[in-house]
Amino acid sequence: MEYYSPIQYKLLNALLERDKNRAELIVEIEKKRTTVYDNLVVLSRRKNVEKYSKNDGIQGRPFVYWRLTNLGREKIKNMRAIYEKEITY
Repeated sequence: MEYYSPIQYKLLNALLERDKNRAELIVEIEKKRTTVYDNLVVLSRRKNVEKYSKNDGIQGRPFVYWRLTNLGREKIKNMRAIYEKEITY
Protein backbone atom coordinates (compact mmCIF):
# COMPACT_ATOMS: atom_id res chain seq x y z
CA MET A 1 0.00 0.00 0.00
CA GLU A 2 1.30 3.44 -0.92
CA TYR A 3 1.81 6.04 1.77
CA TYR A 4 0.23 9.47 1.31
CA SER A 5 1.33 12.36 3.51
CA PRO A 6 -1.23 14.71 5.05
CA ILE A 7 -0.24 17.35 2.49
CA GLN A 8 -0.83 14.93 -0.38
CA TYR A 9 -4.20 14.01 1.10
CA LYS A 10 -5.13 17.71 1.28
CA LEU A 11 -4.04 18.25 -2.33
CA LEU A 12 -6.07 15.31 -3.61
CA ASN A 13 -9.05 16.42 -1.56
CA ALA A 14 -8.79 19.99 -2.88
CA LEU A 15 -8.65 18.76 -6.48
CA LEU A 16 -11.71 16.56 -5.99
CA GLU A 17 -13.90 19.68 -6.15
CA ARG A 18 -12.44 21.12 -9.38
CA ASP A 19 -9.22 21.70 -11.32
CA LYS A 20 -6.99 24.33 -9.71
CA ASN A 21 -3.75 26.14 -10.41
CA ARG A 22 -0.85 26.07 -8.00
CA ALA A 23 -1.63 29.51 -6.56
CA GLU A 24 -5.13 28.38 -5.58
CA LEU A 25 -3.74 25.23 -3.98
CA ILE A 26 -1.15 27.22 -2.00
CA VAL A 27 -3.89 29.40 -0.51
CA GLU A 28 -6.22 26.48 0.16
CA ILE A 29 -3.81 24.16 1.96
CA GLU A 30 -1.69 26.97 3.47
CA LYS A 31 1.73 25.57 2.55
CA LYS A 32 4.71 27.08 0.75
CA ARG A 33 4.93 27.13 -3.03
CA THR A 34 7.79 24.63 -3.22
CA THR A 35 6.09 22.23 -0.80
CA VAL A 36 2.92 22.25 -2.88
CA TYR A 37 4.80 21.79 -6.15
CA ASP A 38 7.04 18.99 -4.82
CA ASN A 39 4.02 17.06 -3.57
CA LEU A 40 2.16 17.60 -6.84
CA VAL A 41 5.16 16.11 -8.67
CA VAL A 42 5.07 13.05 -6.40
CA LEU A 43 1.34 12.64 -6.99
CA SER A 44 1.91 13.06 -10.71
CA ARG A 45 4.53 10.29 -10.75
CA ARG A 46 2.01 8.04 -9.01
CA LYS A 47 -0.51 8.89 -11.76
CA ASN A 48 -2.93 10.52 -9.27
CA VAL A 49 -2.83 14.01 -10.79
CA GLU A 50 -1.90 15.55 -14.10
CA LYS A 51 -1.21 19.08 -15.23
CA TYR A 52 -2.39 20.92 -18.30
CA SER A 53 -2.06 24.44 -19.70
CA LYS A 54 -4.96 26.74 -20.32
CA ASN A 55 -4.46 29.83 -22.45
CA ASP A 56 -7.24 32.39 -22.05
CA GLY A 57 -6.12 34.37 -25.09
CA ILE A 58 -4.03 36.65 -22.92
CA GLN A 59 -0.49 37.39 -23.97
CA GLY A 60 2.16 35.65 -21.91
CA ARG A 61 2.65 32.29 -20.33
CA PRO A 62 -0.55 30.23 -20.00
CA PHE A 63 -1.81 29.16 -16.62
CA VAL A 64 -0.97 25.62 -15.54
CA TYR A 65 -3.80 23.72 -13.87
CA TRP A 66 -3.78 20.44 -11.98
CA ARG A 67 -6.56 17.85 -12.07
CA LEU A 68 -7.23 14.43 -10.63
CA THR A 69 -6.86 11.41 -12.84
CA ASN A 70 -9.36 8.56 -12.54
CA LEU A 71 -6.85 6.74 -10.33
CA GLY A 72 -6.47 9.82 -8.11
CA ARG A 73 -10.23 10.22 -7.82
CA GLU A 74 -10.53 6.57 -6.76
CA LYS A 75 -7.67 6.92 -4.24
CA ILE A 76 -9.07 10.00 -2.52
CA LYS A 77 -12.55 8.47 -2.24
CA ASN A 78 -11.04 5.34 -0.64
CA MET A 79 -8.90 7.45 1.68
CA ARG A 80 -11.93 9.49 2.75
CA ALA A 81 -13.89 6.32 3.51
CA ILE A 82 -11.05 4.94 5.64
CA TYR A 83 -10.56 8.27 7.41
CA GLU A 84 -14.27 8.60 8.21
CA LYS A 85 -14.34 5.07 9.67
CA GLU A 86 -11.38 5.87 11.92
CA ILE A 87 -12.94 9.00 13.42
CA THR A 88 -16.46 7.65 13.99
CA TYR A 89 -17.07 6.25 17.44
